[in-house]
Amino acid sequence: PLETGVRPPHTPRGGTQAELRTPLNSIIGFSEIMTNGIAGELANPRQLEYLHNILHAGQMLLQLINDILDLSRVEAGKVKLDETSIDVSAALASAIGLLSERARRNNIVIADEIPVEIPKLLGDSRLIKQIFLNLLSNAVKFSHRNGVVRIGVKLPTNGGLSVIFKDDGLGISAGDIKRVMLPFVQVADAMTRSHEGTGLGLPIVKSLLNLHGGKIDIDSKLGVGTTVTVHFPAERMLTNSPDA
Repeated sequence: PLETGVRPPHTPRGGTQAELRTPLNSIIGFSEIMTNGIAGELANPRQLEYLHNILHAGQMLLQLINDILDLSRVEAGKVKLDETSIDVSAALASAIGLLSERARRNNIVIADEIPVEIPKLLGDSRLIKQIFLNLLSNAVKFSHRNGVVRIGVKLPTNGGLSVIFKDDGLGISAGDIKRVMLPFVQVADAMTRSHEGTGLGLPIVKSLLNLHGGKIDIDSKLGVGTTVTVHFPAERMLTNSPDA
């Protein structure tokens, strides 16, 4: 699986999308076979280094293609919600599980501050998981080594639900907060030098939230960290009855 990919499993797409991904999957697959020595050991260390570069470049390009296709489908109105009752705690736990190894490698603690009982959410389970995974991935990516990423849930008085992702990492200047919501934008030289990405994570989150009638807020300060909060409206909340 792609370390840089932040989307949960989804249904295959055909046509041009498949044509774009098929050759890349071959490049990535054969590169993995060769770097893992399945086809025989490589005697020259330089060859192994080149293969790692090919594999990494292929993974990054595949992520870019997937992100562009996801965003274009949403903006073209081709994404239809498959609405079900969603256990928010379980969806967040799934995101934490997928990113725990990446966080561990950088000594980053993911602090679960999620209440035990949360009302169920009406929405598309796959897309909600993608929202949580993208935001947690960003928080881990831009955290300092030995940092802490906190995940919390609040139930506003208006009856909605808010999920909070807070890191103590690089932060964003006030003037750049609106810009990071634009496709392909990555701000701050230090951020772009040290952290690879497509600049599409937040725009995708915003588009998927719009489909659910939700919104996103960002509060950040350079050198202090970033808090991203996603809000779901009251009409998306379900009761905790057995049938919900």
